[in-house]
Amino acid sequence: MPKAEEVQELLIKLVDNGLQFIERSKDELDTDPTFSVAHFAVGVELLLKARLFFEHWSLVAVQPHSVTWQQVKDGTVATIQASALVATIANLTGNRQLLTPKDASQKQQDGQPQPPPRFETLIDRLLSHRNKIVHFVPSQKKEDIAAEQLRCWYQLHALMTGEWKTAFHDHGEAITAIDEELREHHSKYLAIRYDELDRAHRFTSARHRDGVIDCSRCEYNSAILSTPQLRISLAECPVCLQANEVARDTDDVWHSIDERERLSETMCRSCETRDSIIDIDTAFLCTECGAIHPPESVTECEWCSQRWAGDAPESEEDEDTYSYGCGECGGSYEYMINKDD
Repeated sequence: MPKAEEVQELLIKLVDNGLQFIERSKDELDTDPTFSVAHFAVGVELLLKARLFFEHWSLVAVQPHSVTWQQVKDGTVATIQASALVATIANLTGNRQLLTPKDASQKQQDGQPQPPPRFETLIDRLLSHRNKIVHFVPSQKKEDIAAEQLRCWYQLHALMTGEWKTAFHDHGEAITAIDEELREHHSKYLAIRYDELDRAHRFTSARHRDGVIDCSRCEYNSAILSTPQLRISLAECPVCLQANEVARDTDDVWHSIDERERLSETMCRSCETRDSIIDIDTAFLCTECGAIHPPESVTECEWCSQRWAGDAPESEEDEDTYSYGCGECGGSYEYMINKDD
């Protein structure tokens, strides 16, 4: 029997090998999509075998009861077929949601909504594309194959960082880095992420129904508000994973405030709050009360230099801030009265 350290060392090498193929595939998505899907299929197969290996090293073999550690270590073992990997993992873990429903084709015939593709379905499609590319020619458009490839990665990534996290915890940073680069450089991956999350009712559930706005980064209607009932909220987008603060104006329009210029030492005339005014390009927004102030409404007291954002002065006294002051001071008149006292 092998030592635990030996098994762990080989598991790490197996995952490393799989991720190297995934990394190569990612870099080829645009430049050479044919090789990309071939390398991706190899990488996925190795990672699925790693999931079995994590349970027990013998499970990667066609005949696990008779395989020896030396065969596994030397790489001479006859390993389980790629097409059987997902079913084997599902049977081992009890997660039947990975498997293609037996009545999936019947549901489609009955005119019912097409269910989201299960992980086994995506793997079967991927292997079919790989076989056609390696042994003959692809039968679908390259961009369609790439889309299925990215959808497969989305579900595999969710498993490796979720349900299978323990098996892949030594490679968490590498897995996250691949997903981050796909989000940054492939808009099609963002579209797939949105579609998968939308099919899972992430944006229409009772919890989030009244608190979803357009994301300022990926522009999908996917930014979930943590406190939609308040004037300021954190907006977290599960599509591109941006998180930023937003503020709601009096017309219930939300504005991103993380990167907005805040007017220092400026008070809102509507609520008299200091340092709550931000520039939203065409106007100024108070993050405290939600009031919108036009640019020309920003004035400065001629006596104390306090800046205000709000309605224009309505009387002569309001206009003559040097003499009468503002809400923060009494102007020169008050100064002279106090001086005489």
